[in-house]
Amino acid sequence: MITREEFENIALLSKLYVAEDEYSAVCADLQQMMDFADEVSQAPVETEQSRTFEYTPLREDEVSESLSKNDVLSNARLCENGYFKVEKND
Repeated sequence: MITREEFENIALLSKLYVAEDEYSAVCADLQQMMDFADEVSQAPVETEQSRTFEYTPLREDEVSESLSKNDVLSNARLCENGYFKVEKND
């Protein structure tokens, strides 16, 4: 079982605030997650030597003409001094 000290340290590192009345429920949930992670880590897995990999061949790179700066900026809703301009959300 996770101790209160361990839980408080995890909460501090995670920048979580847990109200006193929620401590027991959150701590139980965290313990459940940790138990599940332990269970998964003990599951048998295949080694790389026992698996057969099929690789998808990569396509060759092709150099092509790119758009001019003016063409790109012509599609922008806002631009200023040759750059995209983004409205600030408050």
